Amino acid sequence: MRYSLLSRFQGALLGAAAGEVLGAGCQGRSRAQLQQLRPGVGGRGLRLDSPGRGSQAAGLGRLAVAGAESLIQCGVLNVSHWGGSEELSRTSRTGAGAAAAICLPMALFYHENEEKLLSQLHGAVLSLQSPRAASSGVLAVGCALGMALKEKLDPQTLIRQTIACLEDAGAVNPATAELLARVESLLERGACLEMAAEQLGRREPAARAAANGSAGESSPDSALIALAFYCFLSSPEDMRLSVMRAVRAGFDPILTGMLTGALSGAYNSTAGMPVGWRAALSQPAGTSPLNELWGVAGAAEILQLAARLLAAWSGVYQPAEAGIESCRWGAVAAPQIIRPR
Repeated sequence: MRYSLLSRFQGALLGAAAGEVLGAGCQGRSRAQLQQLRPGVGGRGLRLDSPGRGSQAAGLGRLAVAGAESLIQCGVLNVSHWGGSEELSRTSRTGAGAAAAICLPMALFYHENEEKLLSQLHGAVLSLQSPRAASSGVLAVGCALGMALKEKLDPQTLIRQTIACLEDAGAVNPATAELLARVESLLERGACLEMAAEQLGRREPAARAAANGSAGESSPDSALIALAFYCFLSSPEDMRLSVMRAVRAGFDPILTGMLTGALSGAYNSTAGMPVGWRAALSQPAGTSPLNELWGVAGAAEILQLAARLLAAWSGVYQPAEAGIESCRWGAVAAPQIIRPR
């Protein structure tokens, strides 16, 4: 394997956290201010000192943490008693925003079984009463994360693989598929970020859907998810550049940054995260930007959460007590034999 599965789990969660923190720092800024941002080598951009600070920013990371804890403790995500109802009530996010955050740990937990992955993600999105267009976009992200974790993600064919995955499961939305195809076209033409944001933000799919019925209805969240795919695939080996593009696009930088960071983190693992970002997220307890957005003390707590989630996935007897150190892991069961999946 190019990277260990643990490092990919950790990379996905830590990348999502870094993307949300950067996005929160860009929330409310003008397009001119966003254009001045540069992906510097330090971690100075990872702080909450912008108009995005506060209740507008908080929510997504906390939902991801609550979802992961539910999977670790129960082995399944049941929104009715999963422990995240308080976080759901605190966040103003709806649609793909809340669904994507909750489904991020689910994509990691069910990554090895594509059929079960899509089934579980679809059930979770429905329980949140998200629109069908948002559901299709979240499933597309789940498919991509699953391929990255299984080391089957080829940046050159990811869009086609993702659309085919959704078609096989009968979960593809025509408008979402069109947006993803538009991403592939933009990448082939070498389109810049400004052009990609303009092209993906067009409303033609929704207009055609209105004439043909609701089956192909799109949503603003679908365009954000497509933009996250573009930002990741435009520089798949460079997490810094991918995430900075996402937050500079000017369209909901929190959600776009979080999704781009998760995709890049799962693909590049923790090895691909800039050292300055890791340092900024690892500040002393109470001063880390993750304290407000994710409800955790710092990066070490997210790394530990990913390790426990991997332990639960692999069948460790007491995953809640598992640590990053392999010597502390308990008994492991063979897949589909003992563990209640």
